[in-house]
Amino acid sequence: MGMVSIGPLAIPNGAFAGLLAFLTFTILVSVAKRRVDAKLERWSTIALVVGVITARLVYVALHWATFSANPLRAFMLWQGGFEWIAGAVAAVISTLFVIRPWRTRGLAIAILGASALVWIAAGMILNGAKTGVPLPDVTLTDSSGANIELRAYASGPVVVNMWATWCPPCRRELPAMEKQAAQNPDLPFLFINQAEEPALVQAYLTQQSLNLKHVLFDTHSQLARELRTTGLPMTLFFYDGILTDIHAGEISPEALSQKTATLLGKKHAK
Repeated sequence: MGMVSIGPLAIPNGAFAGLLAFLTFTILVSVAKRRVDAKLERWSTIALVVGVITARLVYVALHWATFSANPLRAFMLWQGGFEWIAGAVAAVISTLFVIRPWRTRGLAIAILGASALVWIAAGMILNGAKTGVPLPDVTLTDSSGANIELRAYASGPVVVNMWATWCPPCRRELPAMEKQAAQNPDLPFLFINQAEEPALVQAYLTQQSLNLKHVLFDTHSQLARELRTTGLPMTLFFYDGILTDIHAGEISPEALSQKTATLLGKKHAK
């Protein structure tokens, strides 16, 4: 759930949908350059570079309030964060400058459109399969060793973050998680550590000066098995015990804020 497994590789759904779109784009360009116009190969490189850079720059500009504290995060592309509509518009505009014959221009724009449709369709299929899952009925422990029933959080909104101290993306996203949890005291953030000793985890949190409430321990990775998740970190958003959204891999502060707001919106709509 949340990732597509290919052998030992685990690819987030969004990245996998993008990969399918890229493969579609590459195949269509390869066929078109042989049968129509060899200049399409040069165009494809320019369109991709212009589209991706524009999509990222527009996203960063729109979320500058959070990026301004650490501008280097603009280069952390693995966190996600692209305004693809702006990127698509930039790619189409670049087509008008790079490709001259209108027939070839039309074909180039059609290739962009087909690739975008593959991306959207794949994303809808993969994302549609991940929601509607109930909050698992598993028993975890807290730092004192007391048993905690996860289903006790089946009422209202709750954010579940599956993590481990050995996982670099988990470590990078924890400060943003801590900040978001502090800003929303009425929204439980459950930090469920996977298969590590509580003493080791507590030592790490103290060392990093992280004040996380609701730290729970899943010593046998029951939650991952129940949800059929692959890889860490994994952030899940539940409302009334039903999964409404999931983010596989490192989540950016912007995406976390947006998804948290959406989850709280369900509560306020009632």
